[in-house]
Amino acid sequence: VEPSQAALQLYLSMLWALQKSGVLAYENEKQPRASLVFRVATDLTLRAFSILSQRHSTPGTAELYVDFQTYRTLPALLRFLSSVMPSLNPCRWQEARDEAWWCTLSSCMQLISSLVLHHHVLAHEFVQENGLQLLA
Repeated sequence: VEPSQAALQLYLSMLWALQKSGVLAYENEKQPRASLVFRVATDLTLRAFSILSQRHSTPGTAELYVDFQTYRTLPALLRFLSSVMPSLNPCRWQEARDEAWWCTLSSCMQLISSLVLHHHVLAHEFVQENGLQLLA
């Protein structure tokens, strides 16, 4: 199934809602699969973005970065990272509980890097949201 801009907007709203709901906290034992849901939404967003960005490279088509700004995707991803990264111990990345979080973290980083690399407006937003300080 080829992704559409409407599907991309659905994935972006899922990311925003998951981050906003607070169920993604690393310590949240009541929602053990929250990281998996966030990872799926991140992976779907990344896939849709990669396909749609190729289609939208034609002059005169709508810019995809506007959807990412509208749904505040970079701030949501960065808030997720800032809430999870301090709790993860790199020495325990293969433990059952932590492995899912590390996979989600990796997927999140891949989406962030793709967005920042593909559009200067999103790169600027990344800097404004203190993304560089978070990763340092």
